[in-house]
Amino acid sequence: MKALNALLMATLMTGSVAAMASDGGDRVVSNMNAARTLAMTDYNQEHADTQVASHKAAVEAAREGLAVQNVHQ
Repeated sequence: MKALNALLMATLMTGSVAAMASDGGDRVVSNMNAARTLAMTDYNQEHADTQVASHKAAVEAAREGLAVQNVHQ
């Protein structure tokens, strides 16, 4: 059984190395970057209003927090 597990592990490792051969890694990275860019573009289009509102609220909260700190000092 151990020999079968070792053979299976060697086969899987060889397969992953073969998939990355001949600039396969470069193609994978470029495909991942393209997919990430597309996903972030779609996300930003759908959530633009909430992101702006959330950012403004965070800025206001930070300003209020600084004002409170300055008063207590």
